[in-house]
Amino acid sequence: MDINLSNKTLRKILLIGFVVLVYVYTIRPARNILFSFQYNSTVSEQTLKEQKIEVITLEERAVIFGYGENQAAKRWHYTIPFGIYFVLSLALLIMPGGKRKLILILVIIHFIAMAAASLLLWTGMNWHPNWLMGLDLMARYLIPFGSFGLIPLAYIQQKNTNEGNA
Repeated sequence: MDINLSNKTLRKILLIGFVVLVYVYTIRPARNILFSFQYNSTVSEQTLKEQKIEVITLEERAVIFGYGENQAAKRWHYTIPFGIYFVLSLALLIMPGGKRKLILILVIIHFIAMAAASLLLWTGMNWHPNWLMGLDLMARYLIPFGSFGLIPLAYIQQKNTNEGNA
């Protein structure tokens, strides 16, 4: 089996490997620290009792909240941004030639999501638990859609560039 990789493809593969290593050894631990800070500074036992919120699952970078008399009826999931959707999207953006503009947009999407999540977590704990629904919406739908939605754009841009060069 003869695998013939061009230098350009090999460089992209090495770059993706480097990005994954940087993610695992820098971004992931930073997410753990940030989530701990965010959770510990916003969520208190007193607030949970007052708002009738239950922490169903608490992990290193994620939490599932339950609300009301029947916590199974209202469950909200929150995972801090810059997770697997970020690193997969980044790797998939690098493959077609990774326009820096799209990579910057990906980073901005995750920073905005982090700021919005912090605000929603604080609001859900201090005003009304229904605001936690926004965390669930972001973690399950908006962040994945915003991240993976950039990938077709990168391939369309690459196709348009290739057609323009032909």
